[in-house]
Amino acid sequence: MCRFHGARSSGPTTEEGRLRIARGKVKHGDETRQARADRSKKLAELAQLEDLMHVSGLTVAPRTRGRKPAGYRPIKTTQEAVEFVIRQFSQPDTAVSHRHEKFKRKTP
Repeated sequence: MCRFHGARSSGPTTEEGRLRIARGKVKHGDETRQARADRSKKLAELAQLEDLMHVSGLTVAPRTRGRKPAGYRPIKTTQEAVEFVIRQFSQPDTAVSHRHEKFKRKTP
């Protein structure tokens, strides 16, 4: 409400104000956009690992149903599986590399 004449706000008028509102906009307020992006990335990785298991013959269980997360690229061939594994182990921000960093000996 406008404090002068009681009209409702027309929203932010500057580009900076619009960006500030967009950054703060969350559906439920329980998580940030970054948290949602991180979860989506990990779920896509999990779906690709499931594809990897099917391609390599490690499982014959039915695949997970439902919508796949953003960033998911299906793995259908052995060549795609090899490329996925190489890509995962060459990234420094994977869970595997963090696990190894955690257990390194600290030198005094």
